[in-house]
Amino acid sequence: MKLFYTVNSGVYLQGGGAALLVDGIHRGEKVAFSPMPDRLKEMLRARTGPFAHLDGLLFTHGHPDHFDPEELREMKLDLPVYGPEVEDALSRTVLPGVTQVFIGRASILALDTVHAGADFAQVPHRSYLIHTGDGWTFVAGDACLGPDEAARLRTLCGVPPKTVLVNPCQLLDPLGPEFLRALGPERVFLYHLPLREEDRLGC
Repeated sequence: MKLFYTVNSGVYLQGGGAALLVDGIHRGEKVAFSPMPDRLKEMLRARTGPFAHLDGLLFTHGHPDHFDPEELREMKLDLPVYGPEVEDALSRTVLPGVTQVFIGRASILALDTVHAGADFAQVPHRSYLIHTGDGWTFVAGDACLGPDEAARLRTLCGVPPKTVLVNPCQLLDPLGPEFLRALGPERVFLYHLPLREEDRLGC
């Protein structure tokens, strides 16, 4: 599996027939995170660099540091897109709260999850399990995490996901470390960080 981190929660995953950009088209500057880098826009439009192969786009939720529909329209990428606010990809419900998404040859499960923080609990939110050739990768987005969610993931995968992407707030919550201990992934990547020079929140 290859992982290319852009900024904020933008991550490109490639492996096992999957080539997906998650939360990569955003306006993070609206909420004190980094804007989408101009170089990233250029590479996406020209399909160069890591994005020479890209099957589709996934979004966890509609907060501007994760997804900006206007930016997406302006980029005219002509790719399948899936998320709580846009479902321009084939999908089917496989279990309550679990949707299989069909983009390219990727194996993708979209999980209905609750956004962390009482103020955001009603925001439609999805986390993703993506099979990337050497095992499952879990992209948490801003979900509430805990032992129950770990048990759910283990049941869906049959084995612990090999790779987990989580943000600092999830690990600062007492249930975050419990989630990781209960899940037992091989690799944990910390993301949802602005560029250092644009960090107005002290991340």
